Amino acid sequence: MQDNSKGIFYVMTANDVENLPAPLLRRVDEVWYVELPNIEERAAIWAIQIKQLKRDATKFDLPALALATEGYSGAEIEKIAAQMMYVAFAARREMNTADAIALIATFMPISKTKAEEIEGRRRRLTGVAKHASAPGPVAAPSAPSAPSAPSAPSAPSAPSAPSAPKGRKIAEVSKLAAFKP
Repeated sequence: MQDNSKGIFYVMTANDVENLPAPLLRRVDEVWYVELPNIEERAAIWAIQIKQLKRDATKFDLPALALATEGYSGAEIEKIAAQMMYVAFAARREMNTADAIALIATFMPISKTKAEEIEGRRRRLTGVAKHASAPGPVAAPSAPSAPSAPSAPSAPSAPSAPSAPKGRKIAEVSKLAAFKP
């Protein structure tokens, strides 16, 4: 804060910055925004959670788990990992990627149930806060692009590899392919 003493740092956290008064935010030297984890961070979170369950993370398809949990927080991934252990224990077998994927399909992340609130928070922090995991200030949310004109139907093609989730860059997916826990 502006009138802090030498060598003294104040650290504050808030899950809901909407209720913090603007004058308080202006007096803080730096505001950091912790965004939902990106694809590489989600793969690392999966590896950590699997290791905490005393299992070998290399036996899991971490890129697939990271892709499947787009929009999930670290806490939500932790919850799914714990449930994965229960599912495998009840079936009297070792847990696996398929268990996690099945659980993910039944789970609705907060980023979907509170999407409007999260976008509002991002807008409010645009130009005010810095990303905690990426350099630079929080950028304004991008406007949705206009729909493209429908194309002519094409002949059926051979099945392809799963594509990246909507809005995710293919470059991020290819970087993740080399991810080792």
